[in-house]
Amino acid sequence: MGINKLQKKQLEFELISNEARLKLTRLIRCLCQHSDHKTVIGYMNRYINIANNVLKRPIYTLDADVYDEYFQTEFNWHYSELELIMRRPSTSELLETIGDYLQNKLIQLDEVNNILKDDSLSVSFKQRGKKVLLEIVPIDKIDMIQDTEEHPNIRKLVNRMVISHENKDYPNVLHASGSIFETLAKSIVRNEEVQNKSLGQFFAEYVKESALPQDILTYIRSVFRRRNTEPNAGHGNTTLPTISEEDSLILIELTQSIVRIERQLQRISLDNAERRTRKS
Repeated sequence: MGINKLQKKQLEFELISNEARLKLTRLIRCLCQHSDHKTVIGYMNRYINIANNVLKRPIYTLDADVYDEYFQTEFNWHYSELELIMRRPSTSELLETIGDYLQNKLIQLDEVNNILKDDSLSVSFKQRGKKVLLEIVPIDKIDMIQDTEEHPNIRKLVNRMVISHENKDYPNVLHASGSIFETLAKSIVRNEEVQNKSLGQFFAEYVKESALPQDILTYIRSVFRRRNTEPNAGHGNTTLPTISEEDSLILIELTQSIVRIERQLQRISLDNAERRTRKS
């Protein structure tokens, strides 16, 4: 029944990876299949317009010709749009779209929740009577089984940075920041093989697919490298840490900003690519 302002704030650092978005797209593709081609385009149109409504994009009116048929260009447009409805939205917009699909029985709740769980997200959908509700797990209750080193939950890591700073555990702030950047990169790179790799092993792939400027990418790499050498930043060491309180504060603010900027730039990049395609 929609997402409120508090939930949108809570979802600020929940990132749905490209891998999860692809799984959701594949699910919708299957749900649009039918032996009758006019039924197929009707299904696609409904999924697309529900997503457009959430994104405040124009609703696409599907009109048949005088023979009650559709031109091939109509099918081509719908096939293209179907591939974008899970890629365009922010996390909150995507979850609101899925919630509308669930509310209208256009998608299966268990299938959606399994995809979200596999992506280490701390959200799920619940059916309560006739309503579908989004449940956001409190940070201190995020399932540790899902919070793995390979793909930890970013919302929890952001909270860990803040708490570590308050406790003057500055090396742990650095460790959490490096983990956030690694998870952010894995959410962007469209290659499932990177999920079990360290950021240093696939950084070149991330650079190719990231929308961030080179200076910020260089900064991310420097943070990750420092995390691997800084005493007590996730590994024991007999020497004293070198990271200061000022360093820690800068890390917290920059890490959160970079997470926000990456997703927003990804969306702008996608919108620009769409505009170029239409012009051509």
